[in-house]
Amino acid sequence: MTDRERQLTIEKCGEILHRALVDIRHLTRVGGATAVRQIEELSDLTHELPRFVLGRDDFAVTGLREGFLAYARQYWPHSDPDKTFYVEVLDMDEAAFAERFRRTEWAWPEPVATAS
Repeated sequence: MTDRERQLTIEKCGEILHRALVDIRHLTRVGGATAVRQIEELSDLTHELPRFVLGRDDFAVTGLREGFLAYARQYWPHSDPDKTFYVEVLDMDEAAFAERFRRTEWAWPEPVATAS
């Protein structure tokens, strides 16, 4: 993996981790045995990603796409697993990822007026 590919993968992992935490939070509100299983599977898929991001374990991303395909087939059987968020993010090229997730400019608030 080149440095550029690694950087893109790190950014993708960040988006995946963000979405996984949002999904887990939602699933805790849904409750029930299916939600618990889904939380466990999503946690299993993503718990090693911080090690990859920190440069400690490149193996953490091996098989990730296949894991998310299986996850999608299990929990969204009537959807195309290739079109689920996690798989789409992993499949994005740099341009598509940048267009969707990277800000080109930051909207800063107006400066606070100081008392003179």
